[in-house]
Amino acid sequence: MLRENPFQRPDGSVSSVSRDVRTLVRVTWENSEEAEYFYGFVSGYAKAVFTMGTAERVILSSQELLENALRYSLMMKEIAYELSVTQTEVRVSVQNATISSRVEMLRAQLNRIQEDPERTYTTELERSMSATGRRAMLGLVRICHEAHMAVRAAVDGGNVTVTATCRR
Repeated sequence: MLRENPFQRPDGSVSSVSRDVRTLVRVTWENSEEAEYFYGFVSGYAKAVFTMGTAERVILSSQELLENALRYSLMMKEIAYELSVTQTEVRVSVQNATISSRVEMLRAQLNRIQEDPERTYTTELERSMSATGRRAMLGLVRICHEAHMAVRAAVDGGNVTVTATCRR
């Protein structure tokens, strides 16, 4: 069940979370099946709040991070989404429960992206167009390559939080 109505500003959404971070949207779903309808809200909200370039980055990163959470989370566990800003940055974070093998897969993909982002993008794009081989892992590299955002992951117990950040 949706804990907060995404069409209303969450309590404290414009107050400072830390010294200069403002949370614009924070939503938590009780299970992954309830998160799918959220894409349209994020798109409209980003276009209303940010410049077009920043809005496009927020939309792409939100979509890719939520799709990954839906695909790789434990199905009946909570998914959390947060959009926040500082004076200079926009941050999109998604947190979900997962298993250790998927965390290792995430770490390996982030390492490949950091080592050679252009090659990783090309490789995953080619893989997504072919019907052979392992499944393409294009989402995170799209965030880095197409949206020009930095991506990092943090693991706390069985939960992983993936954050995409760009300049405002």
